[in-house]
Amino acid sequence: MRSVEDMERYLLNCEKLNRDGLDISFNIFYQNHMVGRIGLSYINKANKTANIGYWLAENAQGAGLISNAVKKLLVLGFEELGLNRIEIKAATTNLRSKAIPEKLGFSFEGILREAEWVNGAPLDLMLYSLLRSEWTKE
Repeated sequence: MRSVEDMERYLLNCEKLNRDGLDISFNIFYQNHMVGRIGLSYINKANKTANIGYWLAENAQGAGLISNAVKKLLVLGFEELGLNRIEIKAATTNLRSKAIPEKLGFSFEGILREAEWVNGAPLDLMLYSLLRSEWTKE
């Protein structure tokens, strides 16, 4: 996000994906400020799969916000949506992001080479998954 217009376009796209049943996203607030987003995306009802994606402002990191929000999304995905598999992808260089699935019992499946473009350059992503049969509700 580099501008207010970028955020507006992003939020409008999120609303459309939500209406189409392909994405369920939530804003994250901390100390009365919006500091991030989290959601289930790429929802595939036929295959009972989805991906959890998130971002968080640097000043809100380390407070457990993402871990707690992921736990809530697992309940939503497995119990309410009837999903069987939920994935999280994290850039190999993003230590904080990849710590979330590792902490929450996701299995590391491998590296997706140059799977995402950020700021004009390709990033390798670590793929993690959690199956409903592996999930333990806390």
